[in-house]
Amino acid sequence: MAKRRDDRHCQLTGGPDIHSLVKYKWIEEKWLREEQDRNPVSVQGCHILHQITAPEDGDDYSKSTWALIERLGFRRILDELRGTGVHRLENMMTMSPFANRFFNSLNIWLSPVDDEPNAYYIKHDIEYYEVLDLKLQEKVVFRTKKPDEWHLPSPKYLEIHAACARVAHFSGAGDYINDRILAIE
Repeated sequence: MAKRRDDRHCQLTGGPDIHSLVKYKWIEEKWLREEQDRNPVSVQGCHILHQITAPEDGDDYSKSTWALIERLGFRRILDELRGTGVHRLENMMTMSPFANRFFNSLNIWLSPVDDEPNAYYIKHDIEYYEVLDLKLQEKVVFRTKKPDEWHLPSPKYLEIHAACARVAHFSGAGDYINDRILAIE
């Protein structure tokens, strides 16, 4: 569902899903007409607040992340995301696996654009960004053709993700987070 809502594009790079590009003529035509500067990528539905935040698995990293989010005052939202709630459409956006890796490790986050609903600047603190060929967009604007059915990513979930990213990297915890994610993978 997230793929359809997000027009089969990576929300961070703007690149069209390579599989959809081959399958759907309209995506190919749009790419040829408007988006050739955006590399086609494999796109998948990804969590804004990843399952790693659920403390039930007993992992120290998950417990500490959960505790941090609770301390930021978001207990109710954490309760929404327990169990299968983590898969709600408001907690999903489409990304390439490469972009998602940096998003999950809190190296990429979204910052709201003033006076522009559903628009976010894409921020990052990725070392050697220039050599990675990630090509992040400067800004993403979330849209949906079916607002009553296909809910947009939750501003609260994006705010929590951004707060965790800032805390992790300003506190020096970023390396620890990256190490834990690598261990889980």
